[in-house]
Amino acid sequence: MRKVLVTGATGLLGSNVCTQLIARGDQVRAIARDLAAADAKALRGAGSRWFPATSRTWRACTGPRRASTRWSTPPPCWAGPGRRWRRVSTNVIGTVNVLSAAAAGGAPVVQVLTTTFFNPGDKAFDERSPLDLLFLNKDVYSVTKRLAYVEGVARVLNGQDIRFMIPGAIYGPTICLEKGLGSANFNDRIVKAVRGEMPPQLPLPMAW
Repeated sequence: MRKVLVTGATGLLGSNVCTQLIARGDQVRAIARDLAAADAKALRGAGSRWFPATSRTWRACTGPRRASTRWSTPPPCWAGPGRRWRRVSTNVIGTVNVLSAAAAGGAPVVQVLTTTFFNPGDKAFDERSPLDLLFLNKDVYSVTKRLAYVEGVARVLNGQDIRFMIPGAIYGPTICLEKGLGSANFNDRIVKAVRGEMPPQLPLPMAW
């Protein structure tokens, strides 16, 4: 039995990771801005343990043996003013905080990526895939995820245990119904397509 901290646990990908870990017998711990939200309650009912998103979260999640390890403010789920700052705070500062805490505690990390800052090319992604040097996608999401990836790679080169994963198009069932049809996953696109409500979308190369 392992103890696993899942960030983004109420998302479509995160919630399925949680339920699979719980089914395997692992102890799942997660953080949330609102512990009373329906999605947090659903995962708690499935067997996960939840903690409020504060600078002391890592201490609560990892236990007394790592009590000296603390995130600096803002924590990973910090909701700063404005959408752009929230992206920078979560995707960049949050990632740095999680990676630093994991390094101090000797825990491996799985860092989830996106495809939008790589050079699309015509080959499948691997550890040697080049970044898009022209910054074709300058949106806040792509830029902040790129910065977080560069941070992770730099840490790997210095010996930290980080595994990178690109999920591709995310869709399917979840016990977190509030996030199940969010714009960050393809369930929303599928429903709109069925209803004939699919809006025009900007061209975005997807190497997969």
